Amino acid sequence: MHQAKRKFPFMSFSASSFLDQTSIKITDGGKIAVKKYTKPSGIIKWLILNFPPIPLYYPLTLDPFERMKREVTFFSTSIDGISVPKIYKVDWDNALLEREYVDGKILSLESEEEIILYGRGLSYIHGYGACLGDTKPQNYLTEDDDIYIIDAEQSLFNCSKKRYMGWDLALSILFIFWADPFVGPQEFSAKFSSFKRGYEDKGLKITWDLLTEAHPVIFLIPPQLLLVIKNSID
Repeated sequence: MHQAKRKFPFMSFSASSFLDQTSIKITDGGKIAVKKYTKPSGIIKWLILNFPPIPLYYPLTLDPFERMKREVTFFSTSIDGISVPKIYKVDWDNALLEREYVDGKILSLESEEEIILYGRGLSYIHGYGACLGDTKPQNYLTEDDDIYIIDAEQSLFNCSKKRYMGWDLALSILFIFWADPFVGPQEFSAKFSSFKRGYEDKGLKITWDLLTEAHPVIFLIPPQLLLVIKNSID
């Protein structure tokens, strides 16, 4: 008898509902997502992740108004290949955003097709000259083959530093590993190849130099899997 493959809870920046800043409001017209940037949960999350040397590799921001500004800017910008929720209300005084509730599917890091979409979505953002900062797959939704970004509070435009794009890439690959931390080299190779294929569809390239720009992140992946990555891109 074959034993079922052991799965583990997905590890991410937002490990539990305790860290969630968004609530759902029911109206006559349907559901609306309401995000309160000053909720302690959001501040705690980014405080934990903003200790040195992290700011040297990506400027994650703790400030609720700056996070709101970044997200509103991203949701107000048209990026080919990327869909975003419609903004219904922006309340700067109370650091509150009401936006469209997108009833899509979170990307699965067990699906080859969806890992390809994961890479492709990031390539659209980088191709525009932007970075996402927080690339966990829960921030991506798919709906009728569209790729939605529903959380962009750490995003940057004019993302000119190679290190910042390296951060996005290294973090995404780390999430692929964390989805199944006991994955073997062969299976991880297939997953990384799917991500790489999606990212490189539009002409961008993943290089070892780019990934090691964010070496505190990429070196959280076990050495035998790092070798898989290096051999795949050399």
